Amino acid sequence: MKLNQFAAQLRRYWATFGVVAVIVAAAGIGLAVLSPPRYVSTTQLLVSIEGSTTASAYENDNVVTGRVATYVALLTTDAVAQRVIDRLGLAESPRDLAGQISAAAVPPRTAIIDVAVTDSSPDRARRIAAAIGPEFIAYADSLETPTGEDKQQVRTKVVTAAGEPGSRLPETLSLAGLGVVTGLLLGAVAVWIRGRTDPVLRTTADAAAAGVPLLGSVAAVPAPSEDEFIGYRGLRAHLERRPVHLDQQRAHLGQFTPTPSVWVIASATGEADVATVARNLSRTIERHGGQPVVLVGDSCDPAQARALIEPARPDHTHVLVTAPPVTKSVSASVYGEFSDGVVLLAALDSSRRGEVRAAVAHLRAAAVRVAGIVVANTWKHNRTEG
Repeated sequence: MKLNQFAAQLRRYWATFGVVAVIVAAAGIGLAVLSPPRYVSTTQLLVSIEGSTTASAYENDNVVTGRVATYVALLTTDAVAQRVIDRLGLAESPRDLAGQISAAAVPPRTAIIDVAVTDSSPDRARRIAAAIGPEFIAYADSLETPTGEDKQQVRTKVVTAAGEPGSRLPETLSLAGLGVVTGLLLGAVAVWIRGRTDPVLRTTADAAAAGVPLLGSVAAVPAPSEDEFIGYRGLRAHLERRPVHLDQQRAHLGQFTPTPSVWVIASATGEADVATVARNLSRTIERHGGQPVVLVGDSCDPAQARALIEPARPDHTHVLVTAPPVTKSVSASVYGEFSDGVVLLAALDSSRRGEVRAAVAHLRAAAVRVAGIVVANTWKHNRTEG
């Protein structure tokens, strides 16, 4: 979908976009404001080797790198959490406390470990972060053994003490902002889905998707303006391009003189003003020197249909027959048998895609030619969309 097409859908379904965006954004902001406060206190540990020599510097770097990776994993274990619980007299389980602790090596390839403690209380977060340093050092020392013959040993020490947790305002603003952005994105998705699944014709492109030619768009108003007559002039031009095979058929039957165009005008379910469109098209044909006539075809009897159309042929250049809705009556199919084709009217924001396709299928099943679809707009719709 192109950007301009999406913009048009956004204007059309602005209510859907607004409702989804507001609900999701409000939920995100509410979650950010009402969620329990979370505070983070951090401390830093340094891993080094005591008693190292220049000759063994490379090997020592590898040892420290390996220890840092191991310590990062050990810092979040239940064993370390239990030592902190015993030190501070906490009531929670080791597993719960371990879930509040995170550790990561400071990149790239340093011997420093960042340790963060998250808690709903800023004081508790600071106390736990302050206790985890010495408790982990004692735990690590109990696990360490000399690294070589020179009795070198890995040591850990606190290089940055636990500080006061920062304000939770940035976190709240981030969550609220995420809620707003998510709301806008989901609103856009809702508009796209609505546009793909909307059963009602909203644009001329929707009408063209019925599988027959789009003959244009006209204003279905009693007194069209000069600008609104432009659509009828385009429709007249389309209908003047009568298929050559129709004239060849008449010549084969001995009808060598020019014959008038006969068109049946009908809608799918009655949503378009067929009579008004027929009268306005007739006026347009008269303006261009034609001699049209508008007939009302409401019979289902082929004999009566022929009796209505044939007498009008000699004295007119165009015979326009208005018929009942295609899906509610077979009249359009009956009169269509004696015409050059059926002009199917559709109204934006009223005609449904399925009904228009059903009308086309009914006419084709009766072996009646469908000249095409004409979008018939009301005066109000024609003005606002233009």
